[in-house]
Amino acid sequence: MKYSKDGIHWSEGVAQSGPVGDRTTVFYNPFTKKWAMSLRQGAKADGRSRGYLENEDPEMAVSVAHSLTNSSKDKNIVLWFTPSNKELVHPEFPDVRPAIYNFDAMPYKSIMLGFYAMWKGPENDVCAKLGIQKRNEIGMGYSRDGFHFYRPTYEPVMGVNETEGAWNWGNMQSIIGVPLIVGDSLYLYSSGRMKNNIMWDGFTSTGMATLRRDGFVSMQTSGQGSLTTEKIKFDSIYFFVNAEVKGLQVEILDENGKVIPGFSKKECNVMENLNSTCQMVTWASGKELSSLAGRIVKIKFYVTDGDLYAFWISPWKTGENRGYTGGGGPGLNPAGIDMPLK
Repeated sequence: MKYSKDGIHWSEGVAQSGPVGDRTTVFYNPFTKKWAMSLRQGAKADGRSRGYLENEDPEMAVSVAHSLTNSSKDKNIVLWFTPSNKELVHPEFPDVRPAIYNFDAMPYKSIMLGFYAMWKGPENDVCAKLGIQKRNEIGMGYSRDGFHFYRPTYEPVMGVNETEGAWNWGNMQSIIGVPLIVGDSLYLYSSGRMKNNIMWDGFTSTGMATLRRDGFVSMQTSGQGSLTTEKIKFDSIYFFVNAEVKGLQVEILDENGKVIPGFSKKECNVMENLNSTCQMVTWASGKELSSLAGRIVKIKFYVTDGDLYAFWISPWKTGENRGYTGGGGPGLNPAGIDMPLK
């Protein structure tokens, strides 16, 4: 381990691990204020699992890191997770047991995003013999604590492309430090390898996928629809939505489901043909959300034809949400939290 202020000039080594497997990576968890190491663990026959190590001191985390067999015991390292029985198999090698080739994580908003390099085979010697790439594709999950991750789908979010000449014909690898936030988009990077006749693991490229900011999932309706949230507590002033809809109105209810005067659907200024990742919601009554500070409320959305992606409360008219910003991006606060630049 070395330090650098600019990524060009580096200190002498300050910590040294024991031997670790390739695709061992490190991330910082701001919710626990600890550095975590995602360690490659397990032989080929064991399915390439992941080990986990954490420490508040990054130098100590590096110093105690080392490879384990699946039968090893270590006071600092635990078996994190193994491949799920829901992993998708390689269509041409269905008997190969899928595995997790690598796993990275980054803080984004109020969660940790997890990026899985999902290995589906075949093994390197088979790839060399057949002149093909192994199939690694990138999947995603999320966590509230940085240790227990949930995967809503096992389909790749960045998949291989077996078209002749494609840069990502196979062996895609996740990259730490994503997503970047660039305007209304999220930038997701990965490496990929082209099929070639020179070396089965050669011709490596870096690729980028884009996603609507906070566009991971939406509540969608065709025609008229409504949605009421669980109970939440207000702690700020301005109400924002991320949506692409023909029409949207917002109503605020008390914890018993009764409309709070001044925040009814009728008083909400209608948003028509809306496509924005940061749209302020206002009410004609002129009543301020600060009057609801500390109250338990529910939010009811009335949507016409479209997708509701997210909502949040902000202390700033510019709509910063106070969440973590992943790998950052142009014009964002360098503290890694979505708040105005001073």
